[in-house]
Amino acid sequence: MLAWLLLLSTGSMAQKTSTSSGSSFSQYANEPGKEQWIAGALIPNNSQYYEGTSTLQRLVLVNIPANPAPPLGKDGTYHEMTLKVLATKAGVNAYDFVTGFDQAIKDYTNITGTIQIKSGFDPTSSAQRLALVTGASIPNPATVDMITRLFQSTSTAVAAAPAAGTYATKIATAVNGYDADSYPGFGGVKRGVQLYAEPNNPISGAKLDFLGYDAPDQFGDSYGLYKLSWTSASANLLVLAGGHLANSDNSSPYTSLWLGPNAGASNISGGPYHFKLNQLDGASLGNQDNQIQSGSITVFVAPCTLNDYTAACVGDILTYTGSSAAINPTRTWSITGDGEFVSSSASNATVITPGNVATVYVRAKSGPTGTYQVKVVTTATNFAPSTCTDDVTVNNVTAGAIAGGGTLCTPFNPDAFTSTTAGSGGGTISYKWQSSTTSATATDFADISGATSATYDAPAVTATTWFRRVATSTLNGVTCSDNSNVLTVTPNAITPGAIAGGGTLCTPFNPDAFTSTTAGSGGGTISYKWQSSTTSATATDFADISGATSATYDAPAVTATTWFRRVATSTLNNVACSDNSNVLAVTVNDVTAGVIAGSATGCSPVDATAFTVTTAATGSGTLSYKWQSSTTSATATDFADISGATSATYDPGALTATTWFKRIATSTLNGVTCSATSNVLTVTVNAVPYRPVVTVQEALICTGTNTAPTITVKCSIEGTYHLTQGTTTRDITNPLSNAGNDLVITNIAVGVGGFSLTVTNANGCLSGATTCASTNTCAAQVYMVSSPSLPVGVLAKNIQTEAYPNPTGRDATINFSVPKSGRVVVEVYNAIGAHVVTLFDGEVKAGENQSVTLKGASLQSGTYTYRVIANGSTKSNRISLIK
Repeated sequence: MLAWLLLLSTGSMAQKTSTSSGSSFSQYANEPGKEQWIAGALIPNNSQYYEGTSTLQRLVLVNIPANPAPPLGKDGTYHEMTLKVLATKAGVNAYDFVTGFDQAIKDYTNITGTIQIKSGFDPTSSAQRLALVTGASIPNPATVDMITRLFQSTSTAVAAAPAAGTYATKIATAVNGYDADSYPGFGGVKRGVQLYAEPNNPISGAKLDFLGYDAPDQFGDSYGLYKLSWTSASANLLVLAGGHLANSDNSSPYTSLWLGPNAGASNISGGPYHFKLNQLDGASLGNQDNQIQSGSITVFVAPCTLNDYTAACVGDILTYTGSSAAINPTRTWSITGDGEFVSSSASNATVITPGNVATVYVRAKSGPTGTYQVKVVTTATNFAPSTCTDDVTVNNVTAGAIAGGGTLCTPFNPDAFTSTTAGSGGGTISYKWQSSTTSATATDFADISGATSATYDAPAVTATTWFRRVATSTLNGVTCSDNSNVLTVTPNAITPGAIAGGGTLCTPFNPDAFTSTTAGSGGGTISYKWQSSTTSATATDFADISGATSATYDAPAVTATTWFRRVATSTLNNVACSDNSNVLAVTVNDVTAGVIAGSATGCSPVDATAFTVTTAATGSGTLSYKWQSSTTSATATDFADISGATSATYDPGALTATTWFKRIATSTLNGVTCSATSNVLTVTVNAVPYRPVVTVQEALICTGTNTAPTITVKCSIEGTYHLTQGTTTRDITNPLSNAGNDLVITNIAVGVGGFSLTVTNANGCLSGATTCASTNTCAAQVYMVSSPSLPVGVLAKNIQTEAYPNPTGRDATINFSVPKSGRVVVEVYNAIGAHVVTLFDGEVKAGENQSVTLKGASLQSGTYTYRVIANGSTKSNRISLIK
């Protein structure tokens, strides 16, 4: 076989490659008994093949690069390989032509006639066919494993050879013999080149075109021209074919073919030069042919590939790798212009002189030329040297300078940044602005969308932010950038904190000290001042409070609703920024009680007129009322609420004891109640005196006898006694000096039907009448007057008692009644609890009003307590004696 081994290297559009590459290939000998697929060894003799049979051809393409210029409608996986097949040699027909690899094996016996393939070789055996395909010499970088993998792949195709009619008449007859029969492995295909791709890389569009013959050269040699095309993404490709027929002269048909060993060398001077590889995807393959050699044919050029850079920035370190298909190549590196070799791609790499290495690093530098050229010369044994160069323009750029920034108060919106020095460079200058919230030297500076001018007006920031401008010089499509100085925008952020206190207050409207629940904070030093307004929480007239510069503040009493706030100030870089706290309200809930009227005096029971309002109550909130009463005094501490008395006015109803009344007005504002107490009204209840206790000198007064009797009033009281006999009534005055003594009434008329005696006391209260039917005597106790039918209101459930006058300068009358008939005891004790006197001890009917007198003449000044004891219950009261 013509063992075409094409050594190709991977590359990209960013690489430079030397202009030509080489290939090495051999073909299988096929002389009977020495066939390479049988003997297993390449015979280094160009005559060791059987004339008239097709020699076996094997081509391995390794690392096929993408097609750099595919035709319209194709991509980089489409490939074209052109080759030449010798048609005449020195004017003698030596028609080598292209046929199938498997067909060449099948037709071997047909061509050689009685000569058979060596016993033991089975062309239908997969294992023996694989051994055949991998049996010839395999130059690097192809390997047995690679060829085995390709041959066993299912990604296959056949590029059918042109039909016989395509060829010149002289060869058409011979070709027809091959076109008449198919061969195994590819269905009904007759002649054709077999293609094998890497697994899972299908082949499509495989085609072999005959392009005609070229004109004979000066030696009389001419070639048939072919183009093999296919589409596949496979990096490696195995091509199997057959070829070589030779005629005895220029006109003999197929029947005149030379048959037999050594025919070719003895009849065609110089031996048969069969195939020549021309180009792959437009790149030259060296124009080599497959003359049988003792090894691989020498490759004419050691192809090299080098990275292709057009421009670089000052300080950029570019990586160059010199690739070569040659085995064990030697590389010599050199550089001229504004570039230098360095030890690595690190920024701190040192300058070096590289040796025989595949990869070098070049740092662009500022210099007079503005360009540099890097060159690598590649050499290898049996290879011609190749040279690759790369010319780079050095793009030098300076960022210029900017100004602006500073320390700002909210809303932290700086003035537009200005350009004090424009950026410059070898190419076209453009700008972008970047920012970072980390630091001036941070690595996280990020582009600001839309900020591409020489100046920039930044929006308000929320944290300290650093800004810089990046100037970019674009030259030959390469951009080089440099950063300007950094501007700092420092927000003097201030948080005012929070305060607490205030509220709705009653008089004297003095709030508790305001507290600080959250301290003010900011970027600088914090200070405080307090302000107040009597307008509203959002007023514009808040004014500083003199001396109020602490975090807390104890406001004095206010006279009107007042709003307070604390101003926190942060001073940073001599810039003061302030913010206001929440607002506290001190709300005045003012209330006036108003004035009430309706005090009254009367005899028990007293039914006073309903109390009236002479001056209405006022309040900041909603007004409500309640009435209270006390039977102690106007200044007593035992005033108690009157159930249901919640109107502005009040009708007290009938009273049997002196009672003091007041009204409490309440203003409710924001849930806070404030109250004021009105003036006190007094309903004075004067006790009704007991009916007189009398004795008559002569009982006949009641029976009409004409004797002139007398009536003696026992236990008399100060006042006027009224004696009625018949239709005549006369008044008898009993002075205070005689109170308690007997009062003798004379000039009693007889025979007028008895008498009726009443008394009006010093308070103007009239007693019940004593008549003949009710005469009796005083009780045995001192100072006591018994009145069995005192007409005073009765309370059904509790002991009722009162003393008057109280305080007294001399005597005091004690009225009492009990809810249940039985024994009643009235006792008096001094201030230290010692017993003074028992005023009453006797039976009393339920609801009956009784009255006793405490004589103060023999007692010292002080406070005395008397107790009314009845049926296991006790009612106590105090009498003040002031002399």
